[in-house]
Amino acid sequence: MTHIRRTVVAALVTGLMVTTVGAAGASFPGQPTVAFVRYNGSDYRVIEMRPNGTEEHRVLGPESKAAFYSAAMSPDGRRVAVSIYDGSQYDLWTKRLDGNLRQVTDTPNRDEHSPAWTPDGDTIVFMESDGVSYAAIVRRDADGSRRRQLYWTDQDFLMYPTVSPDGDRVLFSAPRLGAPARGMADYDLVTMRLDGTGRRWLTDDDTRNQIAGDWSPDGERVAFLIEQVLKPRPAFGGGLTPGTPVPAGTAPVQPVYSMSADGGGRRLITEKPGIVGHVLYTPDGSRVMFARFSSVSMDLYSTPVDGGVLKPLTETIKTYNSFDLFGLPA
Repeated sequence: MTHIRRTVVAALVTGLMVTTVGAAGASFPGQPTVAFVRYNGSDYRVIEMRPNGTEEHRVLGPESKAAFYSAAMSPDGRRVAVSIYDGSQYDLWTKRLDGNLRQVTDTPNRDEHSPAWTPDGDTIVFMESDGVSYAAIVRRDADGSRRRQLYWTDQDFLMYPTVSPDGDRVLFSAPRLGAPARGMADYDLVTMRLDGTGRRWLTDDDTRNQIAGDWSPDGERVAFLIEQVLKPRPAFGGGLTPGTPVPAGTAPVQPVYSMSADGGGRRLITEKPGIVGHVLYTPDGSRVMFARFSSVSMDLYSTPVDGGVLKPLTETIKTYNSFDLFGLPA
């Protein structure tokens, strides 16, 4: 690490640690919670809340002025993994809710984000990219030690890795092998073992992206989003300012489906305009959660797995709320 980066990281850690002063530790010890990123156009926060949208608790931000990309709560609810921009790249950090902050990755010229924990909390699986011609799904010990590359492509992005409840397999979205770089087109859902072997393609659709998947708590099904409009996604932030109207035509109907973990038995969950980003099951498996944007905000919602009325989990103005800010609308 260069002297400049060491200085930036030291300042970042100091700023992040300031955010813990006066804040509670684990808000709901032993109880299921979710973590997400909130961006209001000037600063970022990592928020913890119950899956029903109640009792929000600030985990990080905004005093440090750091940019947070994506966040994931550990299985025991006592740590959050978050992708943080240090002035030159995005690295993964973990933050104990009682205050301790630890850097997990520091790979030169690589961004790391979209963290997912293994069920035992010992390992984090994430996406690593140079933003041009390399992207990989990587696993790393949560203390930052051992690293193993599980899958790579010569395109610029892979998306949304998640680990099965039994800790045996990883689900993610990837371009078909040999597919031309077409601005994030032709992405399908893939599973593989946690050691990178046993790869299986669950979907095969060359006209729409199958992305943002998550395992049901029993591991029997997968929920995911079908991206209807194929276009290059923006760089982080995308030049977006909350409160700026989204241009007409950029809120397509993007349906959320579930299917069996082997790729069969597809069922429609919901089909509403403006659904973006990562789809997540609630811890009890009865509902799925996702972000949905309007002309001036992006909030989190949930809906029953068998379909039904959307329930808002956050209700904000001129603010983006998302499990992964890669899901920001273009």
